Amino acid sequence: MKNWAAILFIGISLLSSSVSAGLFIEPGKKSEITQFSSIASNFDSAVVDETKIFGWVGANVLFDNNDQGSYKVAWNFINAESGYDNALFGLKNPNGNFDNNNFATNPNSGPNLIFSEHGQIIREGDKNKDGQVNHNYQHNSGEAVPFAFSSNCSNKKCKQTNRTKNGDNNDHTNSWFVGFKGDDIYHLDLSTIYLLFNDNGSSDADYDDLIVTATYAGSKQFTTVSIPEPSTLFIFMLSLLSIMLYRRKNV
Repeated sequence: MKNWAAILFIGISLLSSSVSAGLFIEPGKKSEITQFSSIASNFDSAVVDETKIFGWVGANVLFDNNDQGSYKVAWNFINAESGYDNALFGLKNPNGNFDNNNFATNPNSGPNLIFSEHGQIIREGDKNKDGQVNHNYQHNSGEAVPFAFSSNCSNKKCKQTNRTKNGDNNDHTNSWFVGFKGDDIYHLDLSTIYLLFNDNGSSDADYDDLIVTATYAGSKQFTTVSIPEPSTLFIFMLSLLSIMLYRRKNV
């Protein structure tokens, strides 16, 4: 019996470590994964099918403790429906240097801009006008991936008081929903996360004020302890069944 238990523990441990890829989704206060449609109001289903997105309000994206080196992440603009001018920034510019002064004064022309909307005009940090901005991130164990949302920018400027940094995201004002696309929580595309920002401008909870995705380059995936891997569940159940049969045989 002890031998079987050891095999079970080692097998699951190895499988769990093999799916860790460096970037980790930390759920918010409510750790249970939620269908996006259950929390969004007045959401435009033509843009994103809210019944196919599963995740958490107030979640944050962190570097885990499994250093995989640098990561190339493609940020993609999906949509924005807001009376405010909102923006998404990297808290470091592409060269990895902090640029908070630029962020606070005129981020729309600075090197750390990812996307912004101003009067329904979309600006991109790389100025390619293709709806995608690529960033490379260096691993920093346990730290939040450096990006932030800002709401109600005016004259192409965003106040730090209207900024919510990744790592400080919660379920209150200027928060975002982090989720994965799939048919259910057991069949999700873990290579891409959806970030759906709510600026609380009309005291609503539509989470469509700025919608972006972040996709791993290559075959890497985001990870989180709150989503049970189907393969992990299968091995776990198979191992339990083996233990039961072993015990029954030796009774």
